Amino acid sequence: MSKPGLDSIRETASPGDEPFPPALEEENDYIKQKNQEVITKLQIENDILKEDRDRIKSDNTQRNLVQERVWNLIWFWLGCVLLLTLFSGIEEGIPLCQKAGNELSCQNVKLHYESPVLVALISSPTVAIIGLAAIVLKYLFPSKDNK
Repeated sequence: MSKPGLDSIRETASPGDEPFPPALEEENDYIKQKNQEVITKLQIENDILKEDRDRIKSDNTQRNLVQERVWNLIWFWLGCVLLLTLFSGIEEGIPLCQKAGNELSCQNVKLHYESPVLVALISSPTVAIIGLAAIVLKYLFPSKDNK
């Protein structure tokens, strides 16, 4: 591959040719300087793009982790609500067995809550969990206006 500018002409010139005028030498140096500036600018832009790519990869990794944890929290809370509702509706109670030494003693534990208490136990944390899910979804999928 040939070099740009006067260097490629120098290589093909015969020994008896006249030397290049100083104006051409200055122009060649100017072209080399401008090329180097463009190369430096492109290298800086490339470094910035690499940093952006790494930041986006890191953001995606963190988003996936947060999304997974919030998803697990929502399912855990739904399970707790289901169990609380089921156990509060059982009239006989829940058998709870305990081993003391060599003996096994069992007793029925009743989880009976009045309706307002049960509504408060279920509704306020459920609203908090839904709000958390909404915040996470808004973070994971931002609108184009917020970017």
